[in-house]
Amino acid sequence: MSLHEIPAFRVNGEEISLGKVLALARIRNSFPALDEKIEAVLLNQAAKELSIEATDEELQEAVDEFRLNQGLYSAADTTAWLERTGIELDDLEDLLAARIIGSKIRETVATGGVEKYFSENILSFESALLSHLVMTEEGEAQELKYQIKEEGADFNSMAREYSIDETTRLAGGFLGRVARSALDAETEAAVFGASAGEVVGPFKTDLGYQLIKIEKLNKPALTDNTIELVKDILYGQWLANQRRKAAVEVTVWNQL
Repeated sequence: MSLHEIPAFRVNGEEISLGKVLALARIRNSFPALDEKIEAVLLNQAAKELSIEATDEELQEAVDEFRLNQGLYSAADTTAWLERTGIELDDLEDLLAARIIGSKIRETVATGGVEKYFSENILSFESALLSHLVMTEEGEAQELKYQIKEEGADFNSMAREYSIDETTRLAGGFLGRVARSALDAETEAAVFGASAGEVVGPFKTDLGYQLIKIEKLNKPALTDNTIELVKDILYGQWLANQRRKAAVEVTVWNQL
């Protein structure tokens, strides 16, 4: 039986074959489930080299958590779910084991590298609390900026009255914490070259012409959250490097 004879799903009675689904994945060069399985294999291979494994206790805990998240409160519920979905218990355990191993490898590859990465990339961890005010015309934005800077008009009140950004208008234009890396070069230079309380802009954006008020500049600090973020970055770099080095041949496309 060819893949084009195997039904993948139906929509309003219209049946689509597995071959059609895989053909689309090939055209897009994107098949998330396949990528995740390849990643799991790479993790298992690396785990053997690093003498890392998922213990029986860790795997049982992961299975129990999965069951609770799925609302499977008894062994009978779990058995029925496996039968209904056509998933083998071994396959589920393989997936959960890969996640456990991945977490352990993440800790391993990050050991000793967090502080170094943070110090070498410290600017990327800067952020600011920002509010903004958006106008359709640049001249309008310039006029409001003059009123705010020269006449003492309140920025947040002006945002509530005039800003065309409906998502932030009622909050006085408050954007919240914005990472330095999330800003384009011109805006980044202006924001982080200013002091708290200053208004910079206008900047042309997709919404219109934007004035930005710097509510607070947050200096980088190696907090618990930042440490976890750096670990994610280092793990992501390691995983990408493993994928680049691996000889991966996707043979399923040959079956289409």
